Amino acid sequence: MFKRVLKYLGLSILVFVGVLVIGGGVLFGSLAFMDAKSNEPIEEPKEEVVKAESLENVSHSEIRERVSSKRKQAYVDELDFMQTIHEMTHQKVEADQKWGLTPITEQQIDKMLRTLDREDYANEEFYREALTAWKNGDFSNAVEVHNTIWEWQDGTLGKATGLLTPEEEEEYLKENNIVLTEK
Repeated sequence: MFKRVLKYLGLSILVFVGVLVIGGGVLFGSLAFMDAKSNEPIEEPKEEVVKAESLENVSHSEIRERVSSKRKQAYVDELDFMQTIHEMTHQKVEADQKWGLTPITEQQIDKMLRTLDREDYANEEFYREALTAWKNGDFSNAVEVHNTIWEWQDGTLGKATGLLTPEEEEEYLKENNIVLTEK
């Protein structure tokens, strides 16, 4: 029995030493590889050209889906940005059908303008003109903004036909459980 214990103990020590040797070899090899990599010259990152996503093959439902799943992000995708402006117009325009509502607030307009300052959108000038007018309290362009985006989205239902009166706008917001604290 003593021979068996010695044999088992010897085998255990042999396995332990083997694991240490293999582990040390892997560690040494990794460190040597990392050291060799750190001595190589660093390549400058190559500039990548990114084209704006074409809106031709994107359905309205896909745009709405993207917006709802990414709403908490900072509108980096132009489709999301476009949809948000489109939803903002719903507060101001008369249309047979409207899907989605993003309330027009000073904070929302400012957030959208800041996004335009840091992003490069194909329709940036259009967005900036609309939002700047809204920031100055002029919503007379809301039907044009709505219908332009509606056409870009290949809209078939819900074309804007006019501006809501202040009373109609208030009723629309109430129907959608929106209470604005700012005017």
